[in-house]
Amino acid sequence: MKISYFFLIFLIFQLFFIACRVDGCTDPLSLSYNKNANHGDNSCTYPERINRAIIFKKTSTRYSPTNPNYDLLYDWENYLTSTYGENLNLLNVHFNYQPNGGVLQNDQFYTTFNDSLLDFLLYSSTLSSNIIYNYDWFLANFSMFNFQNPLFYSSITEKIDTLLNRDVKVAIALEYSTINNVMDIKVQCQRYNYDSEDYNLSIYIMEDNIVSTVYNGITVVNSNFIFNNIFREEITKFSSSSWSSFTVPYGSYGVIGSNVEFTDNKLLKKYSVELENNWNSSNCYPIAVIWKRNESLNTCEYLNSVSGKN
Repeated sequence: MKISYFFLIFLIFQLFFIACRVDGCTDPLSLSYNKNANHGDNSCTYPERINRAIIFKKTSTRYSPTNPNYDLLYDWENYLTSTYGENLNLLNVHFNYQPNGGVLQNDQFYTTFNDSLLDFLLYSSTLSSNIIYNYDWFLANFSMFNFQNPLFYSSITEKIDTLLNRDVKVAIALEYSTINNVMDIKVQCQRYNYDSEDYNLSIYIMEDNIVSTVYNGITVVNSNFIFNNIFREEITKFSSSSWSSFTVPYGSYGVIGSNVEFTDNKLLKKYSVELENNWNSSNCYPIAVIWKRNESLNTCEYLNSVSGKN
C-alpha cells in the first residue's frame, strides 16, 4: 500500500514537472531567447561566422541617370550588388550639393548625419582637408575611387575579396519588425578575438523605392527612376559638433555609434525607433555595423555588418 502511495506521489510530481516545463532557448544573449523557457532545447541561434563587406556611396540629387556624366555610378552599383549579393551591404549617403550659382539644392534624403558620416569616411581615408567630398565610394572606412577616375574592376573586387576572406573577428545578425511606423530591432554579435579594445555599434535606417526630385539642370521629378539603399538616420546617435575640416584626426571615431560591451564574447542590443511620417515604413530596413576602436592609436576599424533588407 505504501509503495502504491509513494508511486502515486512520484507520478503526480512528474506530471506536474512536465506540465510546468517550457522548452526553448534560455540564453538571453541569443536572438531566439524565450523569456518563458525554463528548459533548454538547443534552439538558441547565433550569428553565422562570415564576413560581409559594406560600401558607402556618396551621392546627391544631381546624380541622375538622365545625365550621362553619372551613368557610371549606377553601372558600378549594379555590378557590385550582382557580383556579391548578400555579402555586400550598400549604403547611399546623400550630401548637400550646391549647383550653379551656389544655391543649395536640398532633397528629402539629406540630413546632418549624412555630412557627419561622410566627414568620417573622407577624413579617415584621404587625409584631405582641401577637397571636400572628393571620393564617391568607400569600402568600409577606406576610400575606393571617384566616378571620374575609377579603378579597374579587378582592383576593386580584389579589395572586397580581401575583406570578405579575412578572419572573422565579430559575427553579427539582426531581426526587426515594423508595426504602426515603429521599428523594433534586435542585433546579436559573437566575438572571436579576445582583446580589450572598445567596440562600437552603429544602426542605420535605410529606405528603398523612393521616387524623388532629381537635379539635372532643372528640378524635376523623374517617376521612371527610383532611389534605393538610402541612408535615412543613424539611431545610435553620434555627434559631429566638435568636427572641423582642419582638426579631424586620421581614423577618428567621433561619428561612430554607441559603445558596447560583450558578455562572454556575446552581445545582444535592442532598439526601438519611430520612423518619419514621410518615409514608407514598408520599404525601410536597418543595417547594423560593428566597429573596433583603438583609443591609444586613435584609429577605427570596420569589422562586420549585416542588413535586414529582404
